Amino acid sequence: MAQKVIIQTETRLRFDEKITVVQPNNMDDDTFEALLEKAETKAFHFDGDVRDLASILKDYGIETDELATSFPESPSTADFEIVDVRDKK
Repeated sequence: MAQKVIIQTETRLRFDEKITVVQPNNMDDDTFEALLEKAETKAFHFDGDVRDLASILKDYGIETDELATSFPESPSTADFEIVDVRDKK
């Protein structure tokens, strides 16, 4: 009798996104960089994307000029691998 085998796979997709923002005239580069890091951390904690980042930056007084995303239609890369193979019991 043929044996059934469970194959577990994992697929990782990567999306390239770009955001153009306007650094306020009264904001020095160090403050701007600090706010970018703070916004990135905040977006990361709730699995945010570039749209969430734009919203967070707006809360910090940094306006979005342009936003380009390929999510979810066109990932820029995809990795696929078999992570486990086991007999089905």
